[in-house]
Amino acid sequence: MWEIIRIKVKEIGTSIISSKIFLWVAVLAGAYLLFKGVFKKDKFEEKSLPNSGSGLPKGWTAQNAKLIAAEANDVIEGVATLASTKEIWASSCINLSDDQLSLIFYAYNDAYGKANNETLTEAMAKEWNTPIGESNWKKIIARLRGLKLY
Repeated sequence: MWEIIRIKVKEIGTSIISSKIFLWVAVLAGAYLLFKGVFKKDKFEEKSLPNSGSGLPKGWTAQNAKLIAAEANDVIEGVATLASTKEIWASSCINLSDDQLSLIFYAYNDAYGKANNETLTEAMAKEWNTPIGESNWKKIIARLRGLKLY
């Protein structure tokens, strides 16, 4: 009996593999996977600053960006962080230049984003405990997206 089942399974497998439909599905699936892999963008790739660094105040360095990125991580990853705390952090960033905000984005991604596989923008957007209505938190997310820092 097992021999008959083995032969039938082999016949069915041979007929599926030899069919043209299977061939086309395999070709299309392979092309899709190749296309997806070849054209996939690295979301952690650093780009040039929007204003080529001219938007950085004198004395403002990458170390400043790292400190603000660390604060962002504390606010985002905090288990019991209040929405008002997130708004305070966002308010401190709202008047920063595009170059400064970009450096903070890159500093956050280097220090925390790659480990969690999410960028600063993604981490901020997925937060559920955020200020209600129009807020600086949402404005920062919109600015990051406007700078194409997803």
